[in-house]
Amino acid sequence: MKRAFTYKFAFLLVIIMIFCFSSNVLAKVHKYLSYNEIKEIFLKEVKKRLYYPNAKIVVLRFKLEPDNLLIPKKAVYRIKFFSQPSVGSNCAILTFYENHKKIAILRVWGYVEAEVPVVVAKRNIRCRAIITKEDVTLKREPLSRLPQDVIFSLKDAIGKEARVSLKMGSVLRLSYVQAPVIIKRNQEVTIIARGKYVIVRAKGKALENGRLGEIIRVMNVDSKKQIWARVISPEEVEVMF
Repeated sequence: MKRAFTYKFAFLLVIIMIFCFSSNVLAKVHKYLSYNEIKEIFLKEVKKRLYYPNAKIVVLRFKLEPDNLLIPKKAVYRIKFFSQPSVGSNCAILTFYENHKKIAILRVWGYVEAEVPVVVAKRNIRCRAIITKEDVTLKREPLSRLPQDVIFSLKDAIGKEARVSLKMGSVLRLSYVQAPVIIKRNQEVTIIARGKYVIVRAKGKALENGRLGEIIRVMNVDSKKQIWARVISPEEVEVMF
């Protein structure tokens, strides 16, 4: 009976010790900055210095040295980046202060990625097809893996002509699209000749296909003279004199 009481007392004592130890650990956890909280500080400061509209900025990898310092959550900090933060590798020095005294210095490194919405093909698009809103959508992609001429806005793709065949899921690039032909060869057009004080209109005939803003050969129907003119609408070309 006495031995059973001793075992029960010892078991109760162990439970109390575990509880006290756990309470102390939890108190320390809640009192000091964790690894993830320091990572969030780094991310917040990077976001302040990066500007990518509609982008989701994330830190893919993160390290800090030393990694065993106990930094109170109430401490204030200052951060100094080695260079202007950008997508990719970034290093900084985090200095913490408490009661105006320096209490800790951390060297932090993080690999930053910006996930940005880009235009992708919802289905296969054949070469020379006019791209419609049913053909494309927006999808977030890592900026570091994208080409420089990627298309970010749907309005920059819809209504354009595909210069190459595009597979479903392809990221659209400016080099993959072009303005559609709005004046076709042998089409009747209006030639608008603009001078400093006068505007003259004449009937003309397109001698080649033309896109908005392109310079094409046009023949004046009356004089049969060939001229170069800029396409300004589906029915008009312009020449300056």
